[in-house]
Amino acid sequence: MECGQKIRYQNKSLADEACRKLIADNRQTGKIGKSWKRLNTYRCHQCGYWHIGRHNKLPKDFRPLPPPKKVPSAGEIRRRVERLEKHLDRERRQRAYLIGKVVELDRQQAALEKERRECVLAIERMFLGE
Repeated sequence: MECGQKIRYQNKSLADEACRKLIADNRQTGKIGKSWKRLNTYRCHQCGYWHIGRHNKLPKDFRPLPPPKKVPSAGEIRRRVERLEKHLDRERRQRAYLIGKVVELDRQQAALEKERRECVLAIERMFLGE
């Protein structure tokens, strides 16, 4: 292949950026199969510009694509919803129990304060007389 048919880049950084874009596009679309893994930039000995080509070996920093995320089935979603509802029901029961305890303690405190006032009044009547 002659140099005239290839895309020329003025410097390595431009060629690397174009290579990254090309790899990203090909990873998403799968247009060129698995050959995108070997794409890299090189300086042409004929024209002195930079080009994108394929190397015979994979690059050292190559990482394979992560496996696609599994789409949950209807049964898995239903079970997940049931677990969440069960968890929320337990939390609601705990909150209701704690609110009941607070109300009970407030009632007890009010009764104790009333009893204290009555005792103070009784002591005042006893010592001060009415």
